[in-house]
Amino acid sequence: MIYNNFDNFTHWYNNFQYWFAHWCAFNMTAMNLGVWKFHHLFHDIEKPWLSIFMKYETLHKYHITHSNHHLEHYRLTNKCNWLDLVVDWECSQFTKEKGKLNSRDFLNKMFKDGLVTKNEADKIKEILDIYEI
Repeated sequence: MIYNNFDNFTHWYNNFQYWFAHWCAFNMTAMNLGVWKFHHLFHDIEKPWLSIFMKYETLHKYHITHSNHHLEHYRLTNKCNWLDLVVDWECSQFTKEKGKLNSRDFLNKMFKDGLVTKNEADKIKEILDIYEI
């Protein structure tokens, strides 16, 4: 599906604006924590471009299973960039409309809701403690 009318373009543009705000927040958070790396410039870079061709639900599923800063990717591959996952969670408080939680509060909610295993929670808590988040 390529966007061929104004409504679809407007939808894409709104998604682009959200992605850009998230990208800025992610990089700002990484800088503020003193963990910024060159690869952070490419954080979620595929999302605005793939959204031209994919519905949001398909793109979201693809993204979380192919990006090493998501638990879904870890559960499929046993590989995770735990630090980038924490930065992603920490920066979401600046861009999410609902439930503006920092990474520690989000982890506690996810663990309480049974969406994070004890092993995953321990790895995330280790990062939170090291960087005093």
